[in-house]
Amino acid sequence: MSSAFHITLGKPPAAQEIQDVAAAAEWLSDRWPEAHRGTLKHLAAQVACADLIESGGDAAIAQDAFMAAAEEAGLLSSQ
Repeated sequence: MSSAFHITLGKPPAAQEIQDVAAAAEWLSDRWPEAHRGTLKHLAAQVACADLIESGGDAAIAQDAFMAAAEEAGLLSSQ
């Protein structure tokens, strides 16, 4: 499992740091906004993170997929 993730969700003072694929997967499954669950980007991020956890997939692909889903959901700190 890679620790290559570093994504900031939200804005200070409530910003949350995602620093590994396990945290990203937890966000996708348990904390994702209802209105954005099940979108193609959300599902692609879940698959990419699961692949990284289960079989050592590509961390860059998982991070990119997570970022795309987070952007779609309006969760990135830059939004």
